[in-house]
Amino acid sequence: VAPLGVSLLLRAFAGDGWGDLGIRSAIKGNLLWYIVSILVYPVCTAFILVIGSALGAVSLSGFSVGAFVQAVALAVIPGLFTAIEEFGWRGYLAPKVYKLELNAFVAHAVVGIIWGAWHIPYFSVFWSHSMQNVPLFVLCFFLGAVVHSVVYGEIRMQTDSVWPAFLMHAVSNAVNNPLVQQ
Repeated sequence: VAPLGVSLLLRAFAGDGWGDLGIRSAIKGNLLWYIVSILVYPVCTAFILVIGSALGAVSLSGFSVGAFVQAVALAVIPGLFTAIEEFGWRGYLAPKVYKLELNAFVAHAVVGIIWGAWHIPYFSVFWSHSMQNVPLFVLCFFLGAVVHSVVYGEIRMQTDSVWPAFLMHAVSNAVNNPLVQQ
């Protein structure tokens, strides 16, 4: 809740204003981005699993479609909490970093570094997604956060709305977290 809370405080009491929040849905003219936001992770994940299985790099022997669908359904509600993150990171921090007039990739990477670092205490203390040791998992997650930040940041810039980035983040968590935990 901290990213959203701090951003709301800064907007309300520090003079940052509300103009660049990205709260408008902006679906009109951006429908393709919304479709991409919803489908990119399921399609890419399925592709990777099929290729990985065909190459023998991934075992799907214990995989159950029913259990996976149930896990995804259960992950949808926690996925809604990604709005809290996205309105902090892409709704507040990203527009402030973009105003620094950095190269877009560098600006997205700066947001990703901060976003990834923000997760470290959570993974270190409360939870680990995988059987990897925590430092290796944190490093992999951190690098992933930077890459995801580029994608989420670009979709935020293209649509001038946080909602497609939120949808992409929520779908990513709902689809990929159950797979990693199985």
